[in-house]
Amino acid sequence: MQQKLAAFLAADVVSYSRLIEADAQVTVANLDACRGVLRTHSATSHNGR
Repeated sequence: MQQKLAAFLAADVVSYSRLIEADAQVTVANLDACRGVLRTHSATSHNGR
């Protein structure tokens, strides 16, 4: 049986509180965009796994 491992990425965002306070909508959109890029790169690098 082949084991599959899952890795979780936790990011520490510099000045997160300040960014959220300045513009929460833009900050969340930027974080979502970064997560999307990381997911796409990771899946591509590991042949969809």
